[in-house]
Amino acid sequence: MRAFMKKSGFRKMICRGAALLSSLIIVFGGTAARIYGTEAAPEDNAAGQPAAEQPAAEQPAAAEVPAGADPSIVVTNGIPGWPAADDVFSDAAVLIDADTGTVLFDKSKDVPMYPASVTKLMTILLALENGNLEDQVVMTETGTAYCENGSSNLYTQVGEVFTLEQLLYGTMLKSANDMATQVGEYIGGTLDNFIQMMNDRALSLGCTGTHFENACGMPNDAHVTTAHDLARIAQQDLKYEKFRQIVNTATYTIPPTNMTPTERDMTNHNALLVVPDFYYPGIIGGKTGYTDAAQSCLSNFASRNGMTLIVITLHAMDGSYAAQDNVDLLNYGFDHFKLVDVGLPEYITSGGKVMIPSTANVNECRVEKAESVNAEGAEMVDWVYYYGDHRVGNMLMTKENADAYEKHLLIEAKKKEKAESKNKNKKTDDSSKTSVNEKKSESEGTGSGKTLSTESGPETENSPVPDHSEDESSHNNKVRSLEVKIIIGFVIFIIVFVVVMLGALTYGRRKNRRKR
Repeated sequence: MRAFMKKSGFRKMICRGAALLSSLIIVFGGTAARIYGTEAAPEDNAAGQPAAEQPAAEQPAAAEVPAGADPSIVVTNGIPGWPAADDVFSDAAVLIDADTGTVLFDKSKDVPMYPASVTKLMTILLALENGNLEDQVVMTETGTAYCENGSSNLYTQVGEVFTLEQLLYGTMLKSANDMATQVGEYIGGTLDNFIQMMNDRALSLGCTGTHFENACGMPNDAHVTTAHDLARIAQQDLKYEKFRQIVNTATYTIPPTNMTPTERDMTNHNALLVVPDFYYPGIIGGKTGYTDAAQSCLSNFASRNGMTLIVITLHAMDGSYAAQDNVDLLNYGFDHFKLVDVGLPEYITSGGKVMIPSTANVNECRVEKAESVNAEGAEMVDWVYYYGDHRVGNMLMTKENADAYEKHLLIEAKKKEKAESKNKNKKTDDSSKTSVNEKKSESEGTGSGKTLSTESGPETENSPVPDHSEDESSHNNKVRSLEVKIIIGFVIFIIVFVVVMLGALTYGRRKNRRKR
């Protein structure tokens, strides 16, 4: 037998047959597994690890919070539906809309703090409300007393004459304490009287956390205000075009006076106006402030897309932190909020706008009405809008206009209801007509085999719309049937192969016996 196999190459034939048989088993084994739902063991992945042990995909890292930031102390972050804001470096900050007074960002906005020279927002307000810009103002010892080293001033002299306008430029650009104090004495008659005017005006604006002791912001334990109170004061300042002009001026020159033969140049200290790295498009201007006790304080006002925002920051470590806080808060406001008109101008005395998140709708606000009597004795109605419990705007009307406006709303509501009812009836009629036409068409076309145009292609009226799920099932059954036939054929092939092999072996044995 061995001699026969060696001589005839039968061993090679058997080996090749076994190899072919192994390959066929692998191929058709996979087919059988697919047909009968069995699963092979997991293959190794490209990294050489079993698939079951493949590590999960790496998840993107969470957004980093700036160092030192703590959004949890931002009060407005607690308003449901309000855009979330990051913390700022300053110890207190507020961002409000100039039109509605809506508070967009609140961090310790009502905590009394030293304001430094941001105090001068009130000084210039009283000057614009009570003074004449062309008035000639003579410097006195009251003003020049602040011409001391370490105090920001223009080194004015007793008897030197300036216009009130020049003093205001010096107050806001140079932050000159001598000029601010002289403005106070001139407007108030005495400095003490002016300080009383400052405190009275603050109360009239609702600034309950404010108490002024001087006109310039020099250190005094009792001289305090809040970020929100300063924002309220700035709201009033912005009503004056002259204020906007002054704070938007980068440089200003005071010509020679009766006592100084040379010009005096002043440069605005506001980084958002004059420093390229912090320059803010849409900037109106602002006011800086610094003392050792107050640290860096800063206010700024900017307009974009019909919105004007006011930002106040108090007690930052240095001017760059304060400037960055101002930029970040202005960006937050312009990026996440919108100003929406409400009511009709012909009925409104003041207001008529609400500031809400960009993704919100004014219909989400609730409205409360409050009646009052103004200083002239006229009855007024204030329609106050709230986003949740957060005030976002109002519209003030006389009682007469409020009644007329409510009648207008009632008429419009009835018109809308009537139009909706009419549209509903029209839709019902159209639906009825469509139903009648369909029934008529079915009656005329029954049994005719008439072709209808459908989204799936032409179909006869008597045939159903193709069910593609049934077609797919039929196709799968055909594929499975074919694969079963292949397997059966493979089994037959193996049987034939085995029979041939056995026959060959039997033949070899008989031939070997004959030779013996």
